[in-house]
Amino acid sequence: MFEEIYNIFKLELDGEEFDTDDDALLAANLAMTEIFKDRDWRFLTTSTTFAAGTLAFGTIDNFGKIIRIWYDSVELRRAQQDERFDTSFDYYIDNVSKEIVLITDFYEDKALIVDHLWVPDPIELENTPITEPLLNALIAYKMGLNYFRKDQDTTIYGILETKRDITARKLIDYDNTL
Repeated sequence: MFEEIYNIFKLELDGEEFDTDDDALLAANLAMTEIFKDRDWRFLTTSTTFAAGTLAFGTIDNFGKIIRIWYDSVELRRAQQDERFDTSFDYYIDNVSKEIVLITDFYEDKALIVDHLWVPDPIELENTPITEPLLNALIAYKMGLNYFRKDQDTTIYGILETKRDITARKLIDYDNTL
Protein backbone atom coordinates (compact mmCIF):
# COMPACT_ATOMS: atom_id res chain seq x y z
CA MET A 1 0.00 0.00 0.00
CA PHE A 2 0.98 3.63 -0.40
CA GLU A 3 1.37 3.90 3.37
CA GLU A 4 4.30 1.45 3.23
CA ILE A 5 6.03 3.52 0.54
CA TYR A 6 5.42 6.75 2.40
CA ASN A 7 6.66 5.27 5.70
CA ILE A 8 9.95 4.23 4.07
CA PHE A 9 10.25 7.75 2.64
CA LYS A 10 9.65 9.37 6.06
CA LEU A 11 12.05 6.97 7.80
CA GLU A 12 14.85 7.67 5.34
CA LEU A 13 14.30 11.43 5.48
CA ASP A 14 14.15 11.54 9.28
CA GLY A 15 10.47 12.36 9.54
CA GLU A 16 10.25 14.78 6.61
CA GLU A 17 6.83 14.88 5.00
CA PHE A 18 5.16 16.41 1.99
CA ASP A 19 2.75 19.28 2.64
CA THR A 20 -0.24 17.17 1.60
CA ASP A 21 -1.01 13.54 0.79
CA ASP A 22 -1.76 14.65 -2.77
CA ASP A 23 1.80 15.99 -3.06
CA ALA A 24 3.16 12.70 -1.74
CA LEU A 25 1.03 10.72 -4.22
CA LEU A 26 2.22 12.92 -7.06
CA ALA A 27 5.85 12.31 -6.03
CA ALA A 28 5.25 8.55 -5.72
CA ASN A 29 3.65 8.34 -9.16
CA LEU A 30 6.44 10.42 -10.70
CA ALA A 31 9.01 8.11 -9.11
CA MET A 32 7.15 5.00 -10.34
CA THR A 33 6.94 6.40 -13.88
CA GLU A 34 10.67 7.19 -13.90
CA ILE A 35 11.53 3.70 -12.64
CA PHE A 36 9.39 2.01 -15.29
CA LYS A 37 11.00 4.12 -18.04
CA ASP A 38 14.47 2.91 -17.00
CA ARG A 39 13.94 -0.60 -18.38
CA ASP A 40 11.42 -3.23 -19.46
CA TRP A 41 10.68 -4.98 -16.16
CA ARG A 42 9.87 -8.66 -16.68
CA PHE A 43 7.58 -8.75 -13.66
CA LEU A 44 5.34 -6.34 -15.60
CA THR A 45 5.08 -8.66 -18.61
CA THR A 46 1.70 -10.19 -19.28
CA SER A 47 -0.09 -11.77 -22.24
CA THR A 48 -3.29 -10.87 -24.05
CA THR A 49 -4.99 -13.04 -26.65
CA PHE A 50 -6.23 -11.11 -29.67
CA ALA A 51 -9.14 -12.71 -31.48
CA ALA A 52 -8.73 -13.33 -35.20
CA GLY A 53 -8.84 -10.05 -37.10
CA THR A 54 -8.34 -7.92 -33.97
CA LEU A 55 -5.09 -6.02 -34.23
CA ALA A 56 -5.72 -2.66 -32.51
CA PHE A 57 -4.35 -2.26 -29.01
CA GLY A 58 -4.79 1.47 -28.38
CA THR A 59 -8.10 1.07 -26.55
CA ILE A 60 -6.94 -1.68 -24.18
CA ASP A 61 -6.42 -0.38 -20.64
CA ASN A 62 -2.96 -0.78 -19.12
CA PHE A 63 -1.46 -1.98 -22.43
CA GLY A 64 2.22 -1.11 -22.72
CA LYS A 65 5.09 -1.89 -25.05
CA ILE A 66 4.71 -5.06 -27.14
CA ILE A 67 7.47 -7.55 -26.37
CA ARG A 68 6.61 -10.37 -28.81
CA ILE A 69 3.69 -12.00 -30.62
CA TRP A 70 2.92 -15.71 -30.87
CA TYR A 71 0.67 -17.96 -32.88
CA ASP A 72 0.39 -21.24 -30.97
CA SER A 73 4.01 -21.87 -29.96
CA VAL A 74 5.55 -20.03 -32.92
CA GLU A 75 7.01 -16.60 -32.24
CA LEU A 76 6.27 -14.20 -35.08
CA ARG A 77 9.14 -12.22 -36.58
CA ARG A 78 8.92 -8.48 -35.93
CA ALA A 79 10.01 -5.93 -38.52
CA GLN A 80 11.12 -2.42 -37.73
CA GLN A 81 9.27 0.42 -39.42
CA ASP A 82 11.75 0.61 -42.32
CA GLU A 83 11.49 -3.18 -42.87
CA ARG A 84 7.68 -3.25 -43.09
CA PHE A 85 7.62 -4.33 -46.74
CA ASP A 86 10.05 -7.22 -46.22
CA THR A 87 7.99 -10.44 -46.40
CA SER A 88 10.59 -12.36 -44.40
CA PHE A 89 8.97 -10.71 -41.36
CA ASP A 90 5.47 -11.35 -40.01
CA TYR A 91 4.43 -8.00 -38.53
CA TYR A 92 5.42 -4.53 -37.44
CA ILE A 93 3.95 -2.14 -34.89
CA ASP A 94 2.29 1.05 -36.08
CA ASN A 95 2.67 3.19 -32.97
CA VAL A 96 0.68 6.07 -34.42
CA SER A 97 -2.49 4.06 -35.01
CA LYS A 98 -1.71 1.65 -32.12
CA GLU A 99 -2.08 -1.40 -34.32
CA ILE A 100 -0.25 -4.59 -35.11
CA VAL A 101 0.17 -4.66 -38.88
CA LEU A 102 0.55 -8.09 -40.46
CA ILE A 103 2.95 -8.15 -43.40
CA THR A 104 1.56 -11.36 -44.90
CA ASP A 105 -2.00 -12.76 -44.91
CA PHE A 106 -1.11 -16.02 -43.17
CA TYR A 107 -2.00 -14.87 -39.62
CA GLU A 108 -5.03 -12.70 -40.52
CA ASP A 109 -7.62 -15.28 -39.49
CA LYS A 110 -5.66 -16.58 -36.50
CA ALA A 111 -5.89 -15.67 -32.82
CA LEU A 112 -2.58 -14.18 -31.70
CA ILE A 113 -1.03 -14.10 -28.24
CA VAL A 114 0.66 -10.78 -27.51
CA ASP A 115 3.24 -10.52 -24.72
CA HIS A 116 3.37 -6.92 -23.56
CA LEU A 117 4.26 -4.75 -20.62
CA TRP A 118 1.45 -4.06 -18.21
CA VAL A 119 1.16 -0.39 -17.34
CA PRO A 120 0.04 -0.13 -13.70
CA ASP A 121 -2.67 2.25 -12.59
CA PRO A 122 -1.42 5.26 -10.62
CA ILE A 123 -0.74 4.81 -6.92
CA GLU A 124 -3.62 5.99 -4.76
CA LEU A 125 -3.99 6.39 -1.00
CA GLU A 126 -5.89 3.12 -0.70
CA ASN A 127 -4.46 1.30 -3.70
CA THR A 128 -0.93 0.48 -4.76
CA PRO A 129 -1.10 -1.44 -8.04
CA ILE A 130 2.11 -3.41 -7.42
CA THR A 131 3.02 -4.93 -4.10
CA GLU A 132 6.61 -5.98 -4.83
CA PRO A 133 8.47 -4.86 -1.65
CA LEU A 134 11.69 -3.99 -3.50
CA LEU A 135 9.71 -1.79 -5.89
CA ASN A 136 7.99 -0.03 -3.00
CA ALA A 137 11.37 0.72 -1.41
CA LEU A 138 12.78 1.89 -4.74
CA ILE A 139 9.82 4.24 -5.22
CA ALA A 140 10.37 5.63 -1.71
CA TYR A 141 14.09 6.23 -2.35
CA LYS A 142 13.36 7.86 -5.69
CA MET A 143 10.75 10.07 -3.99
CA GLY A 144 13.41 11.05 -1.47
CA LEU A 145 15.89 11.92 -4.19
CA ASN A 146 13.29 14.06 -5.93
CA TYR A 147 12.35 15.68 -2.61
CA PHE A 148 15.92 16.35 -1.54
CA ARG A 149 17.61 18.19 -4.36
CA LYS A 150 21.39 18.30 -4.62
CA ASP A 151 21.48 21.89 -3.43
CA GLN A 152 20.51 20.68 0.05
CA ASP A 153 22.49 18.43 2.38
CA THR A 154 24.58 16.27 0.05
CA THR A 155 25.19 13.67 2.77
CA ILE A 156 21.54 12.64 2.90
CA TYR A 157 21.32 12.80 -0.90
CA GLY A 158 24.35 10.51 -1.23
CA ILE A 159 22.94 8.00 1.27
CA LEU A 160 19.63 7.93 -0.61
CA GLU A 161 21.42 7.46 -3.93
CA THR A 162 23.35 4.50 -2.52
CA LYS A 163 20.21 2.88 -1.09
CA ARG A 164 18.35 3.51 -4.34
CA ASP A 165 21.16 1.92 -6.37
CA ILE A 166 21.39 -1.13 -4.10
CA THR A 167 17.63 -1.62 -4.12
CA ALA A 168 17.47 -1.14 -7.90
CA ARG A 169 20.20 -3.78 -8.33
CA LYS A 170 18.23 -6.22 -6.11
CA LEU A 171 15.04 -5.57 -8.06
CA ILE A 172 16.88 -6.06 -11.37
CA ASP A 173 18.37 -9.33 -10.06
CA TYR A 174 14.90 -10.49 -9.01
CA ASP A 175 13.48 -9.43 -12.39
CA ASN A 176 16.20 -11.37 -14.21
CA THR A 177 15.17 -14.58 -12.45
CA LEU A 178 11.73 -14.48 -14.03
